Amino acid sequence: MHSCPLKIEIDDIDFMGHVNNSIYLQWVQAAVIEHWQRVASPACSASITESGRRQL
Repeated sequence: MHSCPLKIEIDDIDFMGHVNNSIYLQWVQAAVIEHWQRVASPACSASITESGRRQL
């Protein structure tokens, strides 16, 4: 299991108390990237970075 603490901003929640889908996907993306950085080998992580993709 992977845990990824998130900082929830006041603007992430709408007036009805719901999270916008785009914000939710940003949270998922942050969790995926953090998980990848924990489990991927250094060589594999470096190959992703060198291929021009931006690391967050």
